[in-house]
Amino acid sequence: MERPHPHPWFVLAALARAADFVARRRRSVLPRATGAQLPTLAVHGLALGGAGKTPACLWLAERLARRTGGRVAVGTRPRAVVADEIELYRRRLPAAAVFPEERPARAVERAESAGCAAIVLDDPSLAHAAPAHFRLVCLGPGDDWRAPIFPAGDRRPGCVRPGEADHLLLVGRSDAPAGVALRSARASVEVVGFVPADTWPAGEPRRPPPGRPPVFVLCAVARAERVVRTVEACGCRVAGADLRRDHSPLSRAVLERAARAARAVGAKWVVLTEKDAARCGAAPPVAAPGGPAWMVVRVGLRVDGGDELVERFLRSAGS
Repeated sequence: MERPHPHPWFVLAALARAADFVARRRRSVLPRATGAQLPTLAVHGLALGGAGKTPACLWLAERLARRTGGRVAVGTRPRAVVADEIELYRRRLPAAAVFPEERPARAVERAESAGCAAIVLDDPSLAHAAPAHFRLVCLGPGDDWRAPIFPAGDRRPGCVRPGEADHLLLVGRSDAPAGVALRSARASVEVVGFVPADTWPAGEPRRPPPGRPPVFVLCAVARAERVVRTVEACGCRVAGADLRRDHSPLSRAVLERAARAARAVGAKWVVLTEKDAARCGAAPPVAAPGGPAWMVVRVGLRVDGGDELVERFLRSAGS
């Protein structure tokens, strides 16, 4: 007999309405930047995670650096326990300036002082919103302004409104939400290959050996089940997985347990995401003698209409 959910729907719906009310009371309409401010592009999402914001920020920072010929900054939130995104940006974007600040306006100030040509704000605080010339909203499959609010669903309380956005980035989906008249670009997160953990991110990506080798997936990111599907689509067979909450720390004990679990199911690799590899810091996991190799799945973003998106942003900033 199926047990009833411990929290009935009407309770979750009431909590969601309360959370949204409080979040919206804490913020006003998101401010627009003037032409005098450093070109500022804010990247938002409707869901609590897994919408492709981090790949989008990486792509934008690289594209803007090539387009402007100057140094680009990335502003992100500081993390009290796990600084995975901060470390990821620093390692994947060695030429960029990375400014972790709770108040995004402070990150903009630091970028201006550093002489940067532009700044990309990754999921900036809405309660302490900084003025931005351009706001990009990343939408993954199922993300919609009409979707239920957390904890009844995945939509963030007090999220960016359609009237506050300038452009949509449709990540892994083919259509914009009904009734939303915003320009959009389609994007897909694509696997470049697998890099040995001790050489990531500079190592040469490789493809899995033929024959669908068994692998073990260890990840602590939002919507981790998508990582499993992505790894399987690359020609691997996921024989086991340890899927943890987003931003969970990966201690040495966690890594050792994953290695033992991988050996128990006959896995050839233990696969990490790039965020998880960044979370391991300067001491990446190393394969024990006879044990599975540690590999990082390297991804990139392909954006259809990306040039138009970048030009729209630069025009809005007067560049």
